[in-house]
Amino acid sequence: MILLLLAAAVPVCAGCHPKETATHGAAPMAQTLFRAADSDVLKSNRALELRRDGFRWSVRNGVYSVTDGKQTLETPLQWAFGFGNLGQTWVFERNNALYETTVSFYTSSKSIDITPGHLGLPRRNLEEAFGRIIDPSEVRRCFGCHSSGGLPEPNPGVQCEHCHKGALGHSADLSPMAKLSKISTDEISTLCGTCHRTWEDIAVTGPHDVQNVRFQPYRLANSKCYDGADKRISCTACHDPHSAKQAPPKVVTTTKINVDTQCRSCHGATVKKVCPVGKSNCASCHMPAVEIPGIHSKFRDHWIRIAKPGAAYPD
Repeated sequence: MILLLLAAAVPVCAGCHPKETATHGAAPMAQTLFRAADSDVLKSNRALELRRDGFRWSVRNGVYSVTDGKQTLETPLQWAFGFGNLGQTWVFERNNALYETTVSFYTSSKSIDITPGHLGLPRRNLEEAFGRIIDPSEVRRCFGCHSSGGLPEPNPGVQCEHCHKGALGHSADLSPMAKLSKISTDEISTLCGTCHRTWEDIAVTGPHDVQNVRFQPYRLANSKCYDGADKRISCTACHDPHSAKQAPPKVVTTTKINVDTQCRSCHGATVKKVCPVGKSNCASCHMPAVEIPGIHSKFRDHWIRIAKPGAAYPD
């Protein structure tokens, strides 16, 4: 086995931080990775099937398979990435390597379809249709962002020590630990950008198209109102990483969001230039929901602006 069994998560922080630890387990960040056997998506959808390009993929009771009508390849799934508000992608082991499944589950349609990034890949034979091998550096990045502790013993989900560096030592002997509430907006963006991509990451390597709407720190930094020293525009001004309640959530389908309180902390009644059109639900106009082809859902664009109907996607 490439990966060892997971170490049980120990709520060592709960003694001093009961509020945060009590809600963190239900937060999206705590549910970014599961053993396939623990995936609610797989438990709730025991028979999934897709026919395309001369192949038939199926996911049944945690077993993934593909057939061309003559031969079949199948394997048990090992890992489930994503907690299911948008969808879930699976990983399996084969020939002492990890592979990403060609199909993923999409919550909006409650069905499987081609995994993002696989649409343009060749499927000339059963092996190519089965999945994409993940190179070791990408494996480290994937588990580094979706788990705590990293390889070879990842603790599923983003746990305390993932962001609060030194948390385990601090809990043991009260050794000093940086307080994230004290760092600047730019530093928060850099911290969140470790997984959600920083402005520098996307500016240098892209993508420079609608695909980058997923990378919120990059989009936010392009906003006219972004100020790296003003905490009212930081990631944590709207997002509480310890809570399941997010305003706004990073993924938007039919959820109505209201971040007026955050917007008015800067654009209040005393500000000379106030929106002449809307009085509420600021984000619906100034942070439009953008659909990425092939992902079957919309992402809230964090480039805060006056978004005019029909205008080209800004990058």
